Order: sequence, then structure tokens, then C-alpha cells
Amino acid sequence: MRASGSQLIETNAIEPGQSAVDPDRGDRQSARLIGELPEYRLSQAGHPKCEANLPARLLCVVLLLIFEVAFLSSTPVRAQVKKPPARKLQTKQVNPARPANPVVQSKADLIKAATEHKTNLEKEVTLLDEMINRATAEVEKKRSLLELGIIAKRELEQSEQALALAKGQRAARQSEVGATDNLITEATAAEQIARLKPMPMGGYLTTATLIHYIGPTRWLLSDVSKVESFFLGRFNHQLPISALGQTPVHDRLGFDHHESVDVAVHPDSFEGQVLIAYLRNAGISFIAFRQAVAGSATGAHIHIGLPSHRLIR
Repeated sequence: MRASGSQLIETNAIEPGQSAVDPDRGDRQSARLIGELPEYRLSQAGHPKCEANLPARLLCVVLLLIFEVAFLSSTPVRAQVKKPPARKLQTKQVNPARPANPVVQSKADLIKAATEHKTNLEKEVTLLDEMINRATAEVEKKRSLLELGIIAKRELEQSEQALALAKGQRAARQSEVGATDNLITEATAAEQIARLKPMPMGGYLTTATLIHYIGPTRWLLSDVSKVESFFLGRFNHQLPISALGQTPVHDRLGFDHHESVDVAVHPDSFEGQVLIAYLRNAGISFIAFRQAVAGSATGAHIHIGLPSHRLIR
């Protein structure tokens, strides 16, 4: 018999006395086919060799299949789960709201800082008043003791020096309060001036809160001596200057006052009217503040020079 591929061709002749149907023929053909199976060839390559009988070969094939399944199952197969990409949180940048009018915002910040500074100054003035009262009583007491010859004159002089120091400090703080009032007034008026149309040279404006004049004369801080001479000759007393150029208050609050002079005179008073007329005739720019807040005369003064502005820090 010759096997070609998967077909079997029978070449032996049927011997006499044999049946045409051989009962063992199927077993022999199955054995031949099993010999052609891949599992059989694999056993030749290294797997345990199976016996020639059919039941043993079938058992061998089953064992090989079990072996292969057990081998494959011993190796864990990890599913490659593709994680979705993490979403990036899109943070929207919120730009700080800008004020519609920078002058208004700057003015509000300046007024707030100036008001807080004024409150602190007034507290210091109150404390200094108490110190002055105690120092005054101490001086009176030591004068009496000195007249009785109980203490030396040096002790009285020390008490008098302490009283003079307290009075000097109070005067300085009270001067700062006045300068702060003027600054608040100017900052409050800055909004109104910013809303007005630009004034031409020689322009003159008067409102319920201020009087504004732009003169052609170039103003320098040293020119204040001319104004002082006029005021002294006209009223026979010194020009009441409350802020000459840049002061510690203006530095602390960030306000440019380098080339300006504040005069503590109400613009509607007689002295104020005379001073305003002199400045206009001389072509000197000024802003006369009638009041800081409607119904209050706090901060009323005459600002000689160009309008002050907020310093850039």
C-alpha cells in the first residue's frame, strides 16, 4: 500500500479465503493517518514518543494537547488596556478688571491711604495732648518746689524741656494732619478735573468746589519768595504756607508735590481773594480748593503751581 498525501491506495490483492471486507483495515488506516498527524511529527522532534498501537497513540495525542494547554495557560496574558489620555484642565486666566477711568481708581486708593494716615496722626495728637497736660502739671509742681528750695533749678529745666519737646511733636503732627487734609482735597478734585475738557492757556474755571487757572508764566518753587513778599506787604504777616514742595506726607502717600506750594488760606476769604487776583495778574497757575467734601471746609487751601499727580512706583 502506498500513501500519497492524505489518500491511501491499496495494492495487495485479496487472497483466497479472505473476506473482501477486512475488519482490521480501518484500524490500520487510522494508524497510518495518525502517523501523518502533526502531533506525531512533533513527538519525533522532542516530545515523548508514542507507542505504535492506536489506543496508545490517541492517549498520547490527548496528553500532548493537555500539555500544550497547560503550558499556554501558565503564561499570563495581560490585556493591554489603553487608558484614555488624561484630560488637561483648561484653566481660564482671569484678567483683573481694569477701572474704566485710571484717575478715579488712583484717586480712590490715594484717598483711602490718606484717610488712614490722617486717622493715625490724630491718634498721635491725642496722645501728645495727654503728655503735654502731664508735663505742664509737672512743671508747675517743680516750680513750687523750687521756690521752697526743695529741688534744684536743673530739675525744673529738665521738666520744661520735656514739655517743649511734647509741644513741638504735637505741632509737627498737627501740621501733617493739615497737609493730609489738603492732599485728600486735591485727590478728590482730581476726578472732577480729569472729566473736564483740556483748558487752554489762560483758561479760568470756577465751580462750587474749586477755582482753576492755567497761566503762561513758568513756575518754579524758588518763585515763592515773590508771593511771600507780596503777601507780607499787603497783610503785614507771613504767608501761611502749609506745604512747601515735597513733604514727608507726600512721599509716604506717593503724591508728586515737588514744584508746588500749599497756602492755608480759604479762597473765598478776603486774603484768599486778594491772593488769587495777584496770581492771575502774574500769570501763575493755581488751583483754589473751597472744600474737600460738600458742606465741610476741611482741606480748603490754595495750591500754587501745576496740579499734583500720583507718583509711579
